[in-house]
Amino acid sequence: KAIISLDTYEMNQRRLKSQGLSKRMRVDISDGFPLRGLHLCGECSKPLTGAWIKGRSKKYPYYYCQNKDCEQNGKMVRKKDMEDAFTSLLKKQILVGDVDVLVQKVFSGVWQEEAGDIRKLEDLKQRKKQELEIKIGELTDLIIATKSDAVKRAYESKLEEVVVELEGIGAIDIDLSDTSVPYQTALNKATGLLKSPYKIWSSVDVLEKHRLYFFIFEEKLAYSKKTGYQTDNLPCAVRLFEEFVCTNS
Repeated sequence: KAIISLDTYEMNQRRLKSQGLSKRMRVDISDGFPLRGLHLCGECSKPLTGAWIKGRSKKYPYYYCQNKDCEQNGKMVRKKDMEDAFTSLLKKQILVGDVDVLVQKVFSGVWQEEAGDIRKLEDLKQRKKQELEIKIGELTDLIIATKSDAVKRAYESKLEEVVVELEGIGAIDIDLSDTSVPYQTALNKATGLLKSPYKIWSSVDVLEKHRLYFFIFEEKLAYSKKTGYQTDNLPCAVRLFEEFVCTNS
């Protein structure tokens, strides 16, 4: 017998799947500063922000560190300079050689696992519905058979609870989007992003950019006004795949 209800299970799954994204996504993302919230200060590792700074005659866009204890605090980085550097970085992130084969294997494994989880959840939902339908039938028989008004009211109250629970099970919307999208189409999108991150990045809106960022890079990148990006140990998905291929893991 299940330790928790299907409702609780569903709620837990939604929380688990959204946890990482909700922590990373900013509420105030905007087209004007697509990298705001995605980069860290190269000196103190605190998040860089972006804003329009008023000059003598007009406002200018800059990224900068807000940490008062950082030596780079208040030192502005021109929006164009940082975003141009990021564009150059993206253009360098391309897959090499036989990495495609590994990407397809990993993708296939994850696809099958997700599809299996969805099928298990659907089976669990159907079993729970059957159990509740049987319980409704039993309670209905008890209501008809009993002669005590007090007992009948108790059974009717319980029946109402079970009916509400059954309706709730029917209202649960199990996300089948992963399996409804043709496998090859989804695979092409995933490998396409790894093959040419810049091409995809430049074609989507700012909200999608923030989602894709952590598919391309494993964590927020550090940027310094003095040295630019610290690319010696770049935490990117492309390099991760290449490492597996090169070591014949």
